[in-house]
Amino acid sequence: MVRSSINHPCVIMWGFLNECASDTQEGHECIEQLCKTIRALDPSRPITFASNRQQADICLDLVDIISINTYPGWYDYLKDEESEGLGRVVPKIQELEEFASKPEYIDKPFIIAEIGAAAIIGDHSGVQWSEEYQADLLEIATRYILKSPRAAGVAMWQFCNAKTYNRIFAVIDRPRGYNNKGAVDEFRRPKLSWKRIADVLKENAEEKQGLNRLADALKG
Repeated sequence: MVRSSINHPCVIMWGFLNECASDTQEGHECIEQLCKTIRALDPSRPITFASNRQQADICLDLVDIISINTYPGWYDYLKDEESEGLGRVVPKIQELEEFASKPEYIDKPFIIAEIGAAAIIGDHSGVQWSEEYQADLLEIATRYILKSPRAAGVAMWQFCNAKTYNRIFAVIDRPRGYNNKGAVDEFRRPKLSWKRIADVLKENAEEKQGLNRLADALKG
């Protein structure tokens, strides 16, 4: 990976492993060796891996950036109504921010490496699996992270629906044998979340431009 892409101008960090056993000593030894290998090949870029072990992770001391996958309002499977799932998004991110602000981690950038919800295109029921629920969840997460003084960024899962496994429990989690968390479907047809997130990002960019113009005016 490093040797083939080291001169690519779009590579800003090296990410390796996804949701690995980073809560075990065996995982720590593996990740430590991988970190040493990557740093030996390219000491100029920060490195990270995507963790879903959250507060149980014992390997975050090895990397430059803390990257955590989390799915509040989707995989937390609480018994309350689906509509209340959206209310769990910000508290969960805040919980992770608090964890990433421990003394041993406070100097490391913190990013949400995965967050999202699945949606079946054409479902406009407003509850889980609908385009509205997915769009609402991603908007809540994105707006919060863009304003957060602790979070450095977010990667929304995912661009497009993708074919995946079709085992028994996939009937519940993977309808049609697809991961349906795409902002567009497998035919690249946009869901509501596609435009919703575009609008949030545009609004944020315009706000920053306005603040920059204000700052320039005050300086003048």
